[in-house]
Amino acid sequence: MFSMLTHWWSILRFRFGGVDIRCRVLRDAGDAGHYRSLALIIQALNDCDTYVRQEAARQLGGYSHPTAVGALIRVLDDDDYHLVWRAIESLGRSRTVQSVIPLIKMMNSTNRTSAAKDALVKIGKPAIPYLVRSIRTSGGDTDATDVLAAIGDDAVHYLASCLKRADVAVGTAAVIVFEKQRAVEAISTAMTTQHQEVRHAAILAMKSLCEDPDERLLKPLLKAVGDSDSFMRRVAASALGKLRNKRAKEALIKLLNDTDAEVRSAVVRSFGSLGAADALLVALHHSDPQVRVLAASELPVRCGIAAPFEELIAALDDEEPEVRWKIACLIAKYRDPRVKELFMVRLEDPDPTVRCVVLNCLAQHGGVKINVFLRALNDDDADVRMRAIDIVCKRGHKNAVSILVSALGDKSRKVRVAAVTELGRLGDSAVGHRPRRQLDEYLDGCWGSVRETEMATYHSRRSRSVCNRLQRFVPLRFRQ
Repeated sequence: MFSMLTHWWSILRFRFGGVDIRCRVLRDAGDAGHYRSLALIIQALNDCDTYVRQEAARQLGGYSHPTAVGALIRVLDDDDYHLVWRAIESLGRSRTVQSVIPLIKMMNSTNRTSAAKDALVKIGKPAIPYLVRSIRTSGGDTDATDVLAAIGDDAVHYLASCLKRADVAVGTAAVIVFEKQRAVEAISTAMTTQHQEVRHAAILAMKSLCEDPDERLLKPLLKAVGDSDSFMRRVAASALGKLRNKRAKEALIKLLNDTDAEVRSAVVRSFGSLGAADALLVALHHSDPQVRVLAASELPVRCGIAAPFEELIAALDDEEPEVRWKIACLIAKYRDPRVKELFMVRLEDPDPTVRCVVLNCLAQHGGVKINVFLRALNDDDADVRMRAIDIVCKRGHKNAVSILVSALGDKSRKVRVAAVTELGRLGDSAVGHRPRRQLDEYLDGCWGSVRETEMATYHSRRSRSVCNRLQRFVPLRFRQ
C-alpha cells in the first residue's frame, strides 16, 4: 500500500513540478528500479524539456526489460543529439542482445561512432557474433574490429574457434584482434588457415609482436621458416632477427640457401640484427652477389671490428665492387700494420669507387707519403682526381697552388670547379700573382658554361680578386 502511494505521489510531482523536480523524480524512480516506475520514465522521453528527456534516457539504462530497451532504440532516431547520446550509453549499460544490432547500425552510419563502440564494448560477449557478422557482410568493418579487440579474451576465444571456417575479411580482422591482445597461439592457428591473405596478416602480426620479444613467438616462427610460401619465409626470417635466441640463429643459417632472393636478403639483415659476425662472414662468401653485398653492409654497422681480420682480407678480392669498397671501409678501422700495404695494392682496383674509398682510408690512416696521392692526380676517373686534389690541398703541400692551376685544364668540369673552389679557399695571399693571372685566363674562357661559372663564383668568395673578376659576368643573386 505504501509503495502504491509513493508511486502516485511521484506521478503527481512529475506532472506538476518544474524541471528540477521532474529530473529528481526520474532519478528516484531509476534508483528504485521498480517495474511500476518504468512507464513513468518511458513517458518522460516525450517531455517538453530536453534535460528531462536526457535524464529519462539515462535512467532507462538500469533496466534490461525489453520494453525499456525498445524505448531507447526508438530514441535513436530523434533529432536531439544529446538525447541520442544518452540513449546509446544506456543501451550499453543494459547489456542486452536486443540493443546490439541498433548499436552496430549507429556505429556504421552516424557521427556517434565512438559512443556506439563504447556501448558495444560494455555489452561484451553477447555482441561478438553480431560484430563478426558485420565484418563478414561489410567485407571488413574496422570499427567492429576495434570493438572486438577492446572486448578482449572472450572475442579472442570466439574468433579462434571459428577461424578455420572464416572468410578472408573475418580472418584478417581476427588476426588484428589477436595481435592487439598478444594472443600468440591464436595467431599461430591463423598462420595455418587456407586463405593466403589471412596467413600473410598473421605472420606480419607475429613480426610486430617481436618488437617486445617473447619466448612463445619462437616456435611458430621456426615453423613458418619451412613454409612453402616465400612471403611467409621472408617475414619469419626478419622476425627471427629480433629474437635473441640461439635456435633462431641456427634456423637462419639453414635458410641462407633458400631459393628466393628476398628470403636470403632478409636472412642476412637478421644476422646483422643479431650481431652474428660469424654468420655474416659465412654470407660474405655466398654465391649470390646480393647476399655478399648485404653482408658487407651489415658487418661494419652491426658488428664493428668483431670480425676476424683475415676473413675480411679475402673479401677484398670479391668480384662485386660494392663488396670490396664496403669491406675496405671496415678494414680501415683496424689498427693492423697490414692495412696500409693492403690499401696500397687496392689503388690499382678497376672500380673507381673502390679507389676513392682507398684514398680516403689512406688519408685517415696516416703515415702515407704524399707521392701516393700525387700519382692519383693522373687517375682516369674524375672523382678519384677530385679526391686526390682535396687530400693534397688539406695536407698543405708546397706545390698545392701549382697542382690546382694545372687542374684548371682538366677535361672534367667538376674537377675544374673543384680546383677553382680550392684556389678561392686559399685566398689571394696564398695563391700569388702569377697563378691569379692563370686563373683569370681560365675564367675568361669558361663563360660558355654558365653553371660552372656560377658555382666557381659561389665557392670562391674568399678570393677577392676572383670575385671582383666575376662581378661583370655573374647575375646579382650570386654576388656576395
